[in-house]
Amino acid sequence: MLINFIYRLSVRKTLRVVVSIIQMTTLNLFFFINSKMKDYFYSKNSPQFNRTPADMVDLNNLPNISPQQLVGFCDAEASFYVGVTPRRESRLGFQVRVQFTIKLGVDSVSALFAIKNYFGGVGTISWANSAQTAVQYSISSVKDIRNFVIPLFELFHLMSSKRQNYEDFLRVITIIESNQHLTSKGLEVIRNIAKAMNTVEPIRTKFPI
Repeated sequence: MLINFIYRLSVRKTLRVVVSIIQMTTLNLFFFINSKMKDYFYSKNSPQFNRTPADMVDLNNLPNISPQQLVGFCDAEASFYVGVTPRRESRLGFQVRVQFTIKLGVDSVSALFAIKNYFGGVGTISWANSAQTAVQYSISSVKDIRNFVIPLFELFHLMSSKRQNYEDFLRVITIIESNQHLTSKGLEVIRNIAKAMNTVEPIRTKFPI
């Protein structure tokens, strides 16, 4: 009886080990397959990866958008970016980058193309993330920002906290247009403005330039 008991105990332990091995193998196989599916989804050979935002809309049948609607979009979804980044080729060793961006979910991609049309076709529309679940419309040319973006917001004012960011953004554009960003003083002013932007309760000072 003792031998039979030991035998049954041994069999049970063996079965537990076998079951554990099967469970681990199944789990590892699941993670392996999941990883390969993600690799394919984000690979350059994937049809999903190769599509562009323009592939998802009928460019000949875009909705019309009024300036008031556009300003409403911008109050909710737009951003004004100012950055100072290193650049060896620059005389001061830095360059100033500005960008106006509207970011929306992929379901609203047609709205971005309508907005691009409103702004005279300038700027670019691209994926905002690798999963291709969001799209963004960006304008980074100072000339295009001056000719298309600024006239809109001077005529129809932003109502949210973005109004202050826009005014700071406009000041940086003005500094760049006067080439004062190429001086140490002008660059420092832009740095201070950039630090004050996009904060909840920014501490702002007068920048005499």
